[in-house]
Amino acid sequence: MSRLLGGVFADHDPPAVAVGLTPAEFEAFVRLFSAKAAVEGLTTVARSAETGEMVGVLLTEDSSGAPPEGMEHLSAKFDPIFDILGQLDAEYRAGESARPGDCLHLFLLGVAPSCAGQGIAHQLVARCLALGASRRFRVAVTEATNTTSQHIFRKQGFVERVRRSYESHRFNGRAYFASITSRAGQCSWKGHSRRDSPCRQRRPTTGSTRRPAPSRALRAQCARRFRPRVSRTLD
Repeated sequence: MSRLLGGVFADHDPPAVAVGLTPAEFEAFVRLFSAKAAVEGLTTVARSAETGEMVGVLLTEDSSGAPPEGMEHLSAKFDPIFDILGQLDAEYRAGESARPGDCLHLFLLGVAPSCAGQGIAHQLVARCLALGASRRFRVAVTEATNTTSQHIFRKQGFVERVRRSYESHRFNGRAYFASITSRAGQCSWKGHSRRDSPCRQRRPTTGSTRRPAPSRALRAQCARRFRPRVSRTLD
């Protein structure tokens, strides 16, 4: 799982590419969440019917959980990403927090490039939502950092709530995401799919504020969110 997601994100996700994250650095990030994923049993994988090889995965968690230990050892390249996604998360939550079992976080979605275009990502999201509903989660949230993931989640009923522009974002005075083209995506957004949620709905906004360099605590707080937030109700 960590190898597949590490390769997909480092090679194809706009923020990760912009800051120069390597597959090994992103794999280290994913491995921190592997134990939690195994315990919670919310993550969905797709395997080749012929070889049994993993060709897709949607790492999913209960969003009320605390970040895993070891975040302070991650590459500092993550800091601009944690900053922009931390802004998204703070605006989306507006000071509120989800209770255990309420909010399903669709965290990291990746499909092997050799299997792209076969609808695997859509199936992973659909099965994950069905699993969340069977476990009585009331709302599903996600982050989407590129046009492909934004399209997939919208097709599955997610609605954008907050966004941040890559072009206008600055971290320590530097435009880390200036190289991201409009074709890859002009913004990161956060949204949901829900009927009744502890998280307050917010109208989409653009822009960004300048923030100081993140402390280790900020890394721990924001590291779980690597994509714009969206959500959807689980019926």
